[in-house]
Amino acid sequence: KLFVLIIPNQNSIYKIDAVKRDLNKNIKYFISSLTNDNGVKLIFPLDELLTNNKPDQERVYFYTDHHTTDDGTFIVYKELIKSVQKEFPNIKPLTKDDFTYFYNTEIRAERQRSFSVGQTCRLIGLTIPTCEKYLDYQYRYFTHKNHLLVTKKDIDEKYLLANTYHYPKGANYRVLVFGDSSIENLMEFIPYTFKDVYKIRLNGPLSLSEN
Repeated sequence: KLFVLIIPNQNSIYKIDAVKRDLNKNIKYFISSLTNDNGVKLIFPLDELLTNNKPDQERVYFYTDHHTTDDGTFIVYKELIKSVQKEFPNIKPLTKDDFTYFYNTEIRAERQRSFSVGQTCRLIGLTIPTCEKYLDYQYRYFTHKNHLLVTKKDIDEKYLLANTYHYPKGANYRVLVFGDSSIENLMEFIPYTFKDVYKIRLNGPLSLSEN
């Protein structure tokens, strides 16, 4: 099975005055142009992010970065697994009780899992001191209670950045995840749902097959 997850852009949730056009227009057209008989499952959790966004408590996007926070990513994860469960009903989604939490004003949103002032600040050329002025919000970060049970291996080659994960308590499926940097925060959740996960930094979908 193939599942295509399209994560809405940040401007969909927090309107930016300088961005006048509807950035979701092409995405919505793409989704509506696909027929239901091609076997592709599309997930576009815009409504769920809008509904659950609590800027003063559980912000779904970072201030200084264009990626979803752990709270936002967990909403995206739940919508993805909801779609997966329709095809694989024995898969058990994670709940917030499966995690412990810590807080940090800095941003963790890349493969290295290190904290920084945020990729958006870097991309538009702001200095670190300028970015740091905006780091006054305590973001909540998730840590799975069984994170020590996951075996993770890095695969770094010239044209390939990949990771493998094995979690003995996960559902007995092998999952291939590939996409851009937006999938990195999902790796706090997907490896604890399935037994074997192979992640590649390319573009897009999630597919799985039973062992």
